[in-house]
Amino acid sequence: MSRKNKLDIISWAAVAVIAVTIFCFSAQRADLSNESSGFIVGILTALFPGLDTMRLDLLTTIVRKTCHFTEYLLLGLALINAVRRTFSKIGDKSWIAAGVCGYAYAVSDEIHQLFVPGRAGMFTDTLIDLAGVMTGIGLYLLCHVRRKSEEGGEDV
Repeated sequence: MSRKNKLDIISWAAVAVIAVTIFCFSAQRADLSNESSGFIVGILTALFPGLDTMRLDLLTTIVRKTCHFTEYLLLGLALINAVRRTFSKIGDKSWIAAGVCGYAYAVSDEIHQLFVPGRAGMFTDTLIDLAGVMTGIGLYLLCHVRRKSEEGGEDV
């Protein structure tokens, strides 16, 4: 097996690992999911004692939405890397393919949550997820362009 083929497999394996991780988080019942967020919120409340209930609820929402954004940012990074490695002929359109795949996964994830006790699929979460995917793609492309300019090569 060639080095390129091995790197292609590793790239798609990273996509799969991140997708499975997202799926596992989404499969958690609401009480378990709240417990996970509660752990982080507990740390923050220890750092900022005296938060009232309203601010604590806001903090919980921010933690949960930041987690959504971050996991999809990682998915976007992995997708653009895998798409560009495997389908180099699509060139400049690789970001579109990666973005569509990432958003399709976000929508399927929210549909999946409709079947998990205590969870709800939310359109707004798909938009947060899309923002994460596109940020990951953008960061990848920014680093790629920067690296190419430092090497004196042309950007793809």
